[in-house]
Amino acid sequence: MKQQKKQQRRQKGTPFLALRIVLSVIILGYTLLGLAALIGGETALNASSAFYGASLTLDPQASHIIRILGAYMLGIALLALFAWNNPVKNRAIINCIIILLLIRVVEKLVFFKEVGQAFSISAVQLVSGAVLLLVLAALLFFLRPKE
Repeated sequence: MKQQKKQQRRQKGTPFLALRIVLSVIILGYTLLGLAALIGGETALNASSAFYGASLTLDPQASHIIRILGAYMLGIALLALFAWNNPVKNRAIINCIIILLLIRVVEKLVFFKEVGQAFSISAVQLVSGAVLLLVLAALLFFLRPKE
């Protein structure tokens, strides 16, 4: 009975407003980074510097890989948009985004030194990025629709 009352209170306002705000941040970030990566060149360099604090050297192979990553980022943004539109129906997408964000956190921590050296990213920037991803994952986890 308590669970039902909680659900009714949540439904009185805009349903899943906080969840949609978090998903909007993800959609915006992944869309901007994905487009920058697909455009490539100076745009990709500027975006990687602004979002990650990374210093990149682009050669034809790196440019191609960055464009591929951009396509995946746009795909994730599109999936997040589906989840934003109907969080209950697309709960599995939200769960997958949570897992993706957690994988990114683990990747940042496991390869901390290597990433920092390869891309001239400071420890503070790497830790800040990992914390941001962890916060987004936690917010999605706690705000997602319950089964």
